[in-house]
Amino acid sequence: MKSLPTLLLGAALLCGAAPLLAAEHVYYVGLDISLAGQDRGTFRQRSLNSLAVDTAADGSAHLRTRILWTEQRAPGETQTVLDLDPEVGDERAMLALLDGGFELTLAADGTSTGMRAVDQAAWRDTVTLQPQAARLLNAEQQLGGLQPLALPSQLAIGQRITRRAQTRDFGELTSQMQVQLLTPAEVVVSVELTGTDVQGRGRQVLQRADGMPIEARMQLTLAPRDDLPATEQRMYLARMDLDPLQRLESETLLETYPAMIQAHLDAPPFSAKSSNADDYPPSPPEERVPGLLDMTALKQTEGSLKFAVNRDHRDGRPLIRIAGRVGTGASANNDPDALALTAATPRAVHFFDAKGRRLANLSAQPVLDPWVLVGDFHADEKDIAFPFRLPLNTRGSQVDAIRRIRLDVDVDTYLGTEVETLAPGALSRRNPNAQVQWTSPTRVTVQQALPWRGRTEGYWTTAVPLDAQGREMPAAMVDVHGAHALADAHPGDPAQSPLHWERIRQPERLEIATAAPIAALRLRHQRWQRQPRQWTFRYLAPDAVEADTEGGAD
Repeated sequence: MKSLPTLLLGAALLCGAAPLLAAEHVYYVGLDISLAGQDRGTFRQRSLNSLAVDTAADGSAHLRTRILWTEQRAPGETQTVLDLDPEVGDERAMLALLDGGFELTLAADGTSTGMRAVDQAAWRDTVTLQPQAARLLNAEQQLGGLQPLALPSQLAIGQRITRRAQTRDFGELTSQMQVQLLTPAEVVVSVELTGTDVQGRGRQVLQRADGMPIEARMQLTLAPRDDLPATEQRMYLARMDLDPLQRLESETLLETYPAMIQAHLDAPPFSAKSSNADDYPPSPPEERVPGLLDMTALKQTEGSLKFAVNRDHRDGRPLIRIAGRVGTGASANNDPDALALTAATPRAVHFFDAKGRRLANLSAQPVLDPWVLVGDFHADEKDIAFPFRLPLNTRGSQVDAIRRIRLDVDVDTYLGTEVETLAPGALSRRNPNAQVQWTSPTRVTVQQALPWRGRTEGYWTTAVPLDAQGREMPAAMVDVHGAHALADAHPGDPAQSPLHWERIRQPERLEIATAAPIAALRLRHQRWQRQPRQWTFRYLAPDAVEADTEGGAD
């Protein structure tokens, strides 16, 4: 197994060769590498990368990428970039190189000047210590179709696009793409990649305006070359505003959920009336949509926020650990065992010293969008679900000076519930996003799309059936999560299996079945609004951490 610095450099060059977006965003990149035909374990890498582009009037673009955090896992071993010590010479050079990032310029016709390190002094120092660096730079930047794709102005489903490029290490690389799905702003393409000693298959969703990937999946097979054995590589990349961490957590569920939910709907009481009265339980009490906090709960959450500075000899520098507790407020959820949760989107991070002065020499990059908080939560900088990232070459003395952290965040909050009653066949006038489908006298479906990123307020609708006297009826109900329910007709095929971007566009459905005809439907429209907030994390001194009773910062 290669040393951590060599692996980090390889990761930087692989990811750094990926000018993937217009404007600046943070991307998740996962890479699995295994020896072809051998069961000797898998090397896994996860990274968070910041990528930015400046476009000139002549159509050229200057791109820059930086690694914000990365972790490598091999059988029996886990290492992160935070294991490197910014006070040690060779590790200091590596961190300076990664923190400075890599850049390249693309001409309007798509040709590239080649990638170079922003910090050339750190590059020279690192190459001296890591002689393979230059060869990695020449090879890794050419794989995976990571350059922006010049798309035709007119696109159609089934259209084929061929691109060829001469590369030093893989000869002529040919990418065969076929359009699978179109929206006004995006295009989904399947990809077949062939070249000397390399072949691969994958799927990408691209921005039509500039050809930048939003999400990509590739599987590559590389033949032996030089002193490198044959390898199989699986790469997954997604912009963080797609919530790729949630997608990774639900991978196993995707294998079983579509068939399970379809079997449930194909059986009584949904496919036909049931003779078993137990199939129609009483309507559930009104419950708050998970993740929406009222102002009381939001202020409870904000009052619990804290941080500590952890010191461990295995870490390269002291690490920040944050903690808190999601408030419950006046929740309508009657389940006392249900964990409170919320989601926030960090927009900016500010650090202050013991005298309340802003630390001008320390900055951070927000990375999670959204940042999901559940119950008593805690995270430190080694966790992938940490909400922000300090520069990789941050010194321990800079961290020790922090006495207050402020996060500017956006939070979806609960503003109240409005009730609407519908007669059979009627549609909602309060929330047009909630589409009511009256499929039979005893069956109703309420379908609604998840709120997209551009929306800052709206309604989320739940429903219960009513009898002729206006009383809530016993009913079978099932929530169908559209992102999970989308059937995969080509499981395991990297070119055809749906991407997360495709899944999250599937609507949510509430399926309702009753034994007697439904006289009316009571809709409960929960109003939400995205609000800017300032979250202040108070400092816990080392002797206070052990005594803290709220949990999470130990």
